[in-house]
Amino acid sequence: MPVYTKETFARLLELDNVDELVKAINYFSQFELDIDWLGNQLLKLTNYPNENIRNQNANSVWNFLTHQLDGETLHSFIEILKMIMIVMYKDMLR
Repeated sequence: MPVYTKETFARLLELDNVDELVKAINYFSQFELDIDWLGNQLLKLTNYPNENIRNQNANSVWNFLTHQLDGETLHSFIEILKMIMIVMYKDMLR
């Protein structure tokens, strides 16, 4: 597994490199020590246009980070994901 840095992550976002971003999200969710930085980055990705990124993001929060993120950040994730689910459900009903 490659080692990712904060700078690499920013560059992957600039390049919109979806495959590497998915790997980087997985890496950071398991190895990043700066949880505040990571929480902020993942919050930004909740509305990312690519579904694979959003899925990896949600899975990483749920599987690796719920016990590490502060209450405010975790609450923000829950609220955003609720809204996304509501929109998806409405779209399915159309």
